[in-house]
Amino acid sequence: APPSNTGDGGCVHGTEMQGKAEGCEGCPSKSQCASSAPSPSLLKKETLDITSSTSSITRKILILSGKGGVGKSTLCSQIAFTLSERGYNVGVMDVDIFGPS
Repeated sequence: APPSNTGDGGCVHGTEMQGKAEGCEGCPSKSQCASSAPSPSLLKKETLDITSSTSSITRKILILSGKGGVGKSTLCSQIAFTLSERGYNVGVMDVDIFGPS
């Protein structure tokens, strides 16, 4: 299983720097991450897939924090509700890009 993110921004699991970044020093999963780092070409393809699939969305709002339990989901739902009430078409995508909480 991938390491959990400590919330300090040091974990780069899922990037081409996993197992090699400064934040990996001292992590018990460093060798596991280094041996299973995704290839840069795979990351580029995933980025292109995301870009093309979201290209028709005219406005995007990113709510981001390196720490859990600070109200990101609450803020997101309130913004989505308010915009919906004002007649906008709203979609929400909740993605954990830092790793599991």
